[in-house]
Amino acid sequence: MLDYLLHEAETPELDTWSLIHPRIIKSSKKLYLDGSYTNAATDAFIEINERLKIIFNIINPGSNVPDGVSLMTTMFSPQKPLLQLCDINNPTGKDKQTGLMNMAQGAISALRNPKSHSNSEIISAEEAMRRLMFANMIMYQIDEAIAYSNIME
Repeated sequence: MLDYLLHEAETPELDTWSLIHPRIIKSSKKLYLDGSYTNAATDAFIEINERLKIIFNIINPGSNVPDGVSLMTTMFSPQKPLLQLCDINNPTGKDKQTGLMNMAQGAISALRNPKSHSNSEIISAEEAMRRLMFANMIMYQIDEAIAYSNIME
């Protein structure tokens, strides 16, 4: 153990959690560290969904709030986004907006929803971290879109 600690002190590496969005840390870090990998990963995508519901309500108070894939489509549609990542009046901007919508839709559909419908999926620590990194990337893109769209959370 002492050799390990000495090695760590001599070769500090980037802490993975320092790269993770604070909202993902809040929703998932404790679960991950406790070994609840499936729940940690799922909760990161639930956090994305919940954050976007709140933003939807800020933009459209009193409206019926969509959920899941429908919410991702409504928020990030390249035709009329509620949350715009960048200038979509050129091919690059439209591609970035479409890509964010597709990533968010896929994440909700493929990574959040299966656990919501069944407790049968068990994932490894490595797979959970890959999913957390993907959720992390989407969450930081949401930050960028909020800033670009001048929305106050």
